[in-house]
Amino acid sequence: PIHIPDLIQPHGALLSLTDCSELRIVQCSANVHELLGIEVNALIGQSFSKLIGDKYIQEFRDIVPPNYNLPKLHYVDLSIEVRGELCAFSCVIHRSEGLLILELERSLVEEQMDDWMNMNLLRSSSH
Repeated sequence: PIHIPDLIQPHGALLSLTDCSELRIVQCSANVHELLGIEVNALIGQSFSKLIGDKYIQEFRDIVPPNYNLPKLHYVDLSIEVRGELCAFSCVIHRSEGLLILELERSLVEEQMDDWMNMNLLRSSSH
């Protein structure tokens, strides 16, 4: 996980989302293009569904409801289409100053995904 501002590792990216029903992307790290294949300017202001697909926003919300008091760190697996290929990501989610902060890294082990999007709660941590 990133956890230290200005020290985003090249194999990870950071997204900040509004914590409302729309889940708008309001900030992202400069390296998001290398990881996700989408330019920063194309993501800012867009719904998170641009990455995970409209039909999976509700699944994400079931795991991370608006204003839900998350444990300090919340771990989730996400599948995101990158340059036409389905890629597995490990994601750490936490809240900061009214935003959802998502730290994304490519999963170390790429698993076959049955669906375009496969989201599983891995674990929650109060650390």
